[in-house]
Amino acid sequence: MADPKFSSLPNLINKSVMKGDILAGDDLDEQGLKKWYQEEENAFYNSESEQCIDDPWYKYMCFVNKKLTHKAINQIKENVKNILFVGPGSGNEVFFYKKLLANSDISFLESSKDFQKLLKDKFPSSKIIQPRFDGVIDIDDNFFDIIFFFSVLHHIPNVSKVLKESSRITKKGGLVIIREPCSSMGFWDKPRSSTPNERGISKKVMLNIAKKSGLKSIQKPRPILLEPINKFIHKNKLYPYLNFKFL
Repeated sequence: MADPKFSSLPNLINKSVMKGDILAGDDLDEQGLKKWYQEEENAFYNSESEQCIDDPWYKYMCFVNKKLTHKAINQIKENVKNILFVGPGSGNEVFFYKKLLANSDISFLESSKDFQKLLKDKFPSSKIIQPRFDGVIDIDDNFFDIIFFFSVLHHIPNVSKVLKESSRITKKGGLVIIREPCSSMGFWDKPRSSTPNERGISKKVMLNIAKKSGLKSIQKPRPILLEPINKFIHKNKLYPYLNFKFL
């Protein structure tokens, strides 16, 4: 777990954040952004969270995610040339989309040097883009056909800037696909379960930011799991007794 003493998050919590009206960290100054970036840069790699790939709950989440994205992707599939995965970690969720979009060039926007190495080993022809603490993405306008954000924005402070940049570099008619936790992810003043500054993004905040960024919602947000249930199952060691044969 990430110690709150080494986190920017506790000092940013106020009533508006707790009500889900604004996002903690979204309006940090340059110094604050640099500090947050350094705290998160390699934190997920150094945590035990990468073990989640063997978690049945994680597999379920990925399964539902594929079902929810398949239709929209198929509608533009034949014209997709360039795709970007933001914060993909070790890239375990990339394989499905690599097969689905076999003729596309893959790029990764990943902060961890360790994950960058793993990604190049798994996807040798891919391109690695180094993130910037200010949220600027060093790519030309209208370049990508699809951008994937799978459980990464809740680690990033300036989500508004990153989504605005994503809108800029996505082609007209392209897709920006987002999956994020929308709960608090625990008590703000307690250790975070994975990385120092992770916090959920409320549906209201996410939709407002996306709209202001120039993104148009083509599908209403859908809940795919309830994290407290997952924690209860883990705590009581119930997974061996559950049936996930449908995955």
